[in-house]
Amino acid sequence: MSQKRTFKRVALIVAAALALGGFAAVSAQAAGVTTPTAATQTLGAITRTSLNTWTEPVTIAMTGTGFAAGQTVSVVETATGTSTASNAVSMYTLVAGDVASATSATFTTTITYTAAAATNAGETAALGTQILTPTIGGFVGAASAAVTIPGNPNLQATVAALTTGTTATQIAGPANSVSITNFNPTNSVYFTIAGGMTVAGTTAAAATGTVAPSASFNVATPVAGTIVVSGYTIVSGATSATATDTVTIISTGALPGTSYASATVLGASGVATPTAATDSAFAVTATAALPATTVANFTLQEVDSTGALLSSGFKPIAISTTLGTLMVGGAGLGSVTAAGGYAVGTPTGAMTFALLNNGQAGVAKISVLVNGIAAKAYSVTFSGAASKIVLTVVNPVVAVGTASVLLAAASSITANTNALEVQEFDGNGNLLPVNTASITVVPSVATTATAGTPSVAVGALPVNFLGGKVSGTALSATVAGVSVTGLAAGTLTFIATDSMGALTSAPVTVRVSSGVPTSVAFTTDANSYASGAVGTLTTTLSDAAGTVPAGTYLVLSYAGASSSYALSSGAGTLPGASITVNNSGVYTNTFNAPISDGTVVISATPATTLITVRPATFTVASNATASIKEATDAAKAATAAAIAAGLSADAATAAAKAAGVQAATAVAALTSLTALVKALFVRFAAITKLLVRLIKKARA
Repeated sequence: MSQKRTFKRVALIVAAALALGGFAAVSAQAAGVTTPTAATQTLGAITRTSLNTWTEPVTIAMTGTGFAAGQTVSVVETATGTSTASNAVSMYTLVAGDVASATSATFTTTITYTAAAATNAGETAALGTQILTPTIGGFVGAASAAVTIPGNPNLQATVAALTTGTTATQIAGPANSVSITNFNPTNSVYFTIAGGMTVAGTTAAAATGTVAPSASFNVATPVAGTIVVSGYTIVSGATSATATDTVTIISTGALPGTSYASATVLGASGVATPTAATDSAFAVTATAALPATTVANFTLQEVDSTGALLSSGFKPIAISTTLGTLMVGGAGLGSVTAAGGYAVGTPTGAMTFALLNNGQAGVAKISVLVNGIAAKAYSVTFSGAASKIVLTVVNPVVAVGTASVLLAAASSITANTNALEVQEFDGNGNLLPVNTASITVVPSVATTATAGTPSVAVGALPVNFLGGKVSGTALSATVAGVSVTGLAAGTLTFIATDSMGALTSAPVTVRVSSGVPTSVAFTTDANSYASGAVGTLTTTLSDAAGTVPAGTYLVLSYAGASSSYALSSGAGTLPGASITVNNSGVYTNTFNAPISDGTVVISATPATTLITVRPATFTVASNATASIKEATDAAKAATAAAIAAGLSADAATAAAKAAGVQAATAVAALTSLTALVKALFVRFAAITKLLVRLIKKARA
């Protein structure tokens, strides 16, 4: 066939990447950008990607000035030789990684050539040649060398009606095979088979042969392995010296997409596209009230042992829900139909199903069975009308205004933001989405404080961070935050009302503080510590009426808190000049007690004379002191024993005289008792020497 065919080159448009590292994207014609002075390209090997498509990597190197991310480069094709010029253009946008400097840039893109299928079959020689030229900002770079576009092979494989250019895959088996077709309409092709043989019905044939124009033959795939079919075009009775065609056949024990193994079911709330992430976090609560809306969305795909979506061999499914209505859809729906809370049938590919509310309240149990086996189960809570509204205090103490009047530049009160929270429940205790438009929070004394509009917006501080600790519940559809503005110091209550359901919450109490600390109190978790032991220091900030609201206050001098004895190295530090307290007006930190014995005082100088500081006091006892005490106690005990023994001797003497016992016996008894007393005094002297040594060692 003539090689002078008109074919269309389709350029693969590479997506313009956002500039990295903070570079802003700019137009190719932006002011101050100088066009290149040179542009050349290096062409890679052409690869056939389908029967009528070829791809080729092209690396463009440019030099000049003013290169920047965001500039657009075009690669223009000009056909020569036996082809007609198409003048197709491939556009590419430079990204930061392409720009080595302002004077050089290099990038790689891909050119795609596509020929018309109707006029391409059977061609074995070159379809034509192309020349590629890069341009940027009106500058035309050097043209490439001519690119030769190869023709199609004669032999093409067909498996399950899937035509591939050079490869085919088949399941291994005694009756399985791959069909090879000679697509050359005028020339026969001589072929050889390496690794297999042809079959005609069930009779094995030779591993070589000739296939006529537009004819086919089968290659057997009895066992797993690789089979290579090579074709040699016959022109005027002469066979080409080298192979003009190569078809590779992969014979596998299990072809992906043809054997059912299991099903993949994924769910998501609302109409969101189900993913593995949405499925793992599936927890849906929706109103049961009509009109019907999609409250949960699901996908179902039957897959083979490799996880690939099936192309055949689908199994029947059965889906049911205890509440709500099912709806099915998707390109692979097949015979699956839904009625009420049931859906049954056999799909033909990936399908979807959805759960809709129908006015029934409660917990819906969704069950998915594939081939009679439970594949997945879900629960969806359908809530009824609101029957209870609850107002909760997050921060029981708020401030007048939003910042302290004392050293306001360095102080910041956070307690007022989302100081209250509102939630609603149905008759079954299910948490409901909060309709902020119908809810109002009202103060008992409007001159003391006011409440803001309830908000579920994440941007309105979803969580209160107080003193480094989280307080309250993250805002969501079911949790609304209510900020409070203090107007004057005092105590008041708030209630929440819902106009839609005529609901009223129980009152909650809030104190409005002046926000001006008047007292800093330090306390420790123990009155005495061993040397170097870890202790806890609690710092409490108060105003005239009680603890201050949560926030940060500059209440101490620049030096912060200090200790009368140097604290040992280890955990924690003492408070600085600024102290951040939680909603109890408290800040805690750890410290290590001094090594030296003594009475320790932790105190500080207040930032102003309006603030008083109450120090914390504790004692420290070292191990040496404890040893001395033990030795002293032992000496005292020995002394007491000696004295007691002397008293016993005196008593014995008197008893001997009074009884009139024999003199020899009395003397012997007295002598023995005297020896005992002497021994006790010797022991006392030894203990005394030990005590002296311990005292000297402790003082050293």
